[in-house]
Order: sequence, then C-alpha cells, then structure tokens
Amino acid sequence: MKTNELTTTLKRSFESLKKLFDDYLDDIEVVLNQPESYYLNYINDEEIVDTDPIFCGAVQIRRDSVYLYLGALTRHPELLSKLPRSLYQYMNPGGNFSFKKTTPLIIDDVRQVMRMCEKAEKSTFEMLVS
Repeated sequence: MKTNELTTTLKRSFESLKKLFDDYLDDIEVVLNQPESYYLNYINDEEIVDTDPIFCGAVQIRRDSVYLYLGALTRHPELLSKLPRSLYQYMNPGGNFSFKKTTPLIIDDVRQVMRMCEKAEKSTFEMLVS
C-alpha cells in the first residue's frame, strides 16, 4: 500500500473508531482532540469526591496502525475472555487493539466490546457510591 493510501485508510479508521465514543459523551470528557489523537476520561460522579478522572479510552494514529485503548479492559480483565473472536488478531498486550484498516464487522464488534465495558464500569461506579 502506498503512503498516501495508507494515510487515508488510517484516517478513515481513526474517524470510525472515534465516532463510537459519541454515544458516551454524556458520561465521558474529551481531554484531547487532535487530528491523530483522541483521549477520553470518565467524568467524576458528584458523589465520588477527591478522585482523579478515570481513564476511559483513546484512539490514536501511530506509524502504520490505529490504536484503540479501552481502559475498562485493564480494570476488568474478565472481559477479555468475552471478546468477539474476530478481534483477537488485533489485540496487543494489555487488552488494546491495533488496526491497519477497519471494516463494518470490526466496528460492530468494537461497539459490542464498548457496551460490555460500559456495563462493567457502571457496576463499579454503583458499588463506589453505595
């Protein structure tokens, strides 16, 4: 793949993965939004005082791949065994993903993982405030 084609493909993949976070913008805060980096933290609940924001996720273009970080996979490693099989080939150590190109199937599978992460995080927050 030529450099220009790779760059275009990576930017499309970056935007597709970044868009998946749109459904969660009521609960997360965008802390960095640059052309090749998008970082998000959970917004602190008013009842949880004196805590730092909790890392939520990030999408970042690196040399020849788009990296997707989901903080919940680090905090809830049990979720790794529930990942769609199609995503295993894209996994890096630590439960992060590296994509050269995304497809509709990849996007759907990542969306499914994000829903699992959301449920796990909500149950954690509920325990913290109860």
